[in-house]
Amino acid sequence: MAPAGSADESFLSASIRLWSIIVILSAVIGNFLAWRLTDCSSNLSGSVTLSVGFALFSLVMCRGVSLWLLRDPKANAILRALAIPIGAVAPLSLGGIALFRMQYLERVETHMCGASFTVGISYVGALIWGILIRHRHRRRRLLVQ
Repeated sequence: MAPAGSADESFLSASIRLWSIIVILSAVIGNFLAWRLTDCSSNLSGSVTLSVGFALFSLVMCRGVSLWLLRDPKANAILRALAIPIGAVAPLSLGGIALFRMQYLERVETHMCGASFTVGISYVGALIWGILIRHRHRRRRLLVQ
C-alpha cells in the first residue's frame, strides 16, 4: 500500500485535473452558446477573457477546496464544491467594479453574457465534480482503513 502522502497527492492531482476539464468545457460551451443563441455577446473577446480569468481563479479555489476535503473527511463534498465558482467569480466581480465602477456589471450583462453562461454552467460542473470527488474520497478512505 502507498504512503498516505502519495495518496493525498494523487487525490489532489485527480481533483484538479477533473476540475480543469470541467471549467474548460464550461468556458467553451458558455461562450459558444452566447455567441450562437443570444444577441448579448457583442464583445466576444471580453467574454472569453473573463471566462479565462474565471477558469484561472477557479483552479486556485479547486486546490483549496480539495485540501479542505482532505483535512475534513466527513465534509460534504457536494456543498463544498459550490465554493469553487463562488470564490472564483468574487475577485473578478470586485476587481471589475473597482476598475470600472458599476458600469462593469451592466457591461457584462449586456455585451459579454458568455462569461455569465460560463459561470452558470460551472455551477452544474461543480455539482458533478463534488459527486465524483465524494465517491473517490470515500473509496480512498475505505482503502486506507
